[in-house]
Amino acid sequence: LARPGYVFESLGCDWGSLITCVNGHTVKAIEDFVKAIEDIPDRQYFPVLWYDMREFRRDRTLKTGFAKMSRAWSPLKIWRCQSVADASPEEWESEELAVPSRPARLPEPPGRFGVLTGGDRLVRQLQASLVTIRFRTDQRFCTEALESGSSEGVGLLVDAKRGLVLTDRHSAPQSLGATEVTLGGCATVDAEVLFIHPQHNIALLRCDPVAVGLLLKGRVPLSSARIAKGKKAGLRAGEDVHFVGFDSQGNVFSAECKVSAVYLPSGKDEFPPWSVPRFRERNLEIAVLTDTPEDARGGVLCDSRGAVRALFASFDFQTARRDCREETTEAFGIPANVFLPMLEAIRKDATRTPEVRSLDMEVAAVDLATLARGAGKLPKKWMQAVLQRCGQQGQVARAICVCRVLATGASKAKLRPGDVLLSVAGKTIACALDVEEALANPTTKRKREASKEVEICVLRDQKEVVEHVTPSVLGSEDDAELVIWSGMVLRRTPRCILERCESVAPRAGGVFVQCVLAGSPAETRSLHPHCFLMEMNGKPVKTLSDVLSGGQGEKKKNEKRAPYVRLLLLDMNGQEHVRAIQPDSLFFPTLHLQRSSLGRWNYT
Repeated sequence: LARPGYVFESLGCDWGSLITCVNGHTVKAIEDFVKAIEDIPDRQYFPVLWYDMREFRRDRTLKTGFAKMSRAWSPLKIWRCQSVADASPEEWESEELAVPSRPARLPEPPGRFGVLTGGDRLVRQLQASLVTIRFRTDQRFCTEALESGSSEGVGLLVDAKRGLVLTDRHSAPQSLGATEVTLGGCATVDAEVLFIHPQHNIALLRCDPVAVGLLLKGRVPLSSARIAKGKKAGLRAGEDVHFVGFDSQGNVFSAECKVSAVYLPSGKDEFPPWSVPRFRERNLEIAVLTDTPEDARGGVLCDSRGAVRALFASFDFQTARRDCREETTEAFGIPANVFLPMLEAIRKDATRTPEVRSLDMEVAAVDLATLARGAGKLPKKWMQAVLQRCGQQGQVARAICVCRVLATGASKAKLRPGDVLLSVAGKTIACALDVEEALANPTTKRKREASKEVEICVLRDQKEVVEHVTPSVLGSEDDAELVIWSGMVLRRTPRCILERCESVAPRAGGVFVQCVLAGSPAETRSLHPHCFLMEMNGKPVKTLSDVLSGGQGEKKKNEKRAPYVRLLLLDMNGQEHVRAIQPDSLFFPTLHLQRSSLGRWNYT
């Protein structure tokens, strides 16, 4: 094995390994290896036997494992060197193997005997709804995933018949990847990312319906979790709750806990920006426990009757230290009233993707006492509502103010940093969740609702100011299309990039260079990632379709290689760069990856 690649990396089978058997076939030559893998369908596991030659003097054990075939994202090719009689350079040719049409083999359901039977009452009640999640993707296609391209987490089965699982963005950061869900601790099925919340650390998965149907027929006890509603859907400081979830070894356990605080991270406590822009949690009041169980991998916070009051989710962020920017993960509670609207929308219409209305701004909490000293007299009715709400939550009285506005968003030129939100669509704003509820269910009865505008009242320069804003309608924050051209991985410009470079955002194009592959034509021309592709041969690039149409130069007669393509790039600091790249259709062909309506990715 010269390089392991995506398939063999999951085995721990690294370069320098000597493969002796694949899928039950003895491997003596590379031709035997090709015959052994060419008929393995996509997503099918197969056994592999190998020796680690790098450690052969110390360890001569024959190692075994199971690899998972991946044929959907990139072609499986055989390369052959064609020797030439004269002194001209040798040439390489590739042959692409056809993808088997048969589906992957589904495991037989273990029945009721495969389910855990130990634990206390809450464990027995919720273990049929708790699942573990494993995510892996090719490191070339890491758009929102961690640098390693893999993660493990916990989810909650919210619809057993349809196989819908609620989880966090740590466990399911993007749809381009292999997501596996273990149900009931006894059966693992493939899943697709159905929806990624554009504002919060929430994702929704859909398990393979055929596999879920077999499990239900096989009497594997799967049940939809019971989500708390009304006042129980929120959490309050000082409340006693029960944690039910998994430890690092995958065992289910429960523990009594107390809610320490429910607050909006602001100022020094906010989630710091990533050095490479990606999703960052904002506008969410998180729940913190006084006695978080040791070795807790994730789970839920519920009441004594088993009603889920919060998802105990994993949050990815980067430490704020300049000398050491490390990726880290920490668990906090997401109250049920944050994700209940999304679940109810899907239950009402299973064919429609949820939508979220947004003002394209970031808010922070500021102490009311500090605000009163700086802003002067505050509106009495609003102040009473804030004092009452914060008192019920056991918090210091705090107001919600605007701290950032997206340069190309709905509130641009309407709201300003420092504005204190008094009301949105007729609803008094006392917490961050009030803004989302006001946009989803406006209380005003005005003609402006026909044009989908909302009335926003803010306190600005000691005066009450009314603005009218048309909220943005956001869908799933996930890529549906990628293009790999000359070693550049291109995607539609994501919102997190526009949020980072506010001054450059109005000039930014619609195509973003996510990364540059090693050894590619783009790397040889010193092209750096994280920039906007503006033009190709003088033609504007606005969408990925423009790249597919403009990236193929016309060959002249008697020329074997493609002509150079002139690129105009704009970096995130606003500087323009010009590069000339000669495409290599042999070793770095153009790949067009698209996601189907069912969530599956395929390439052309």
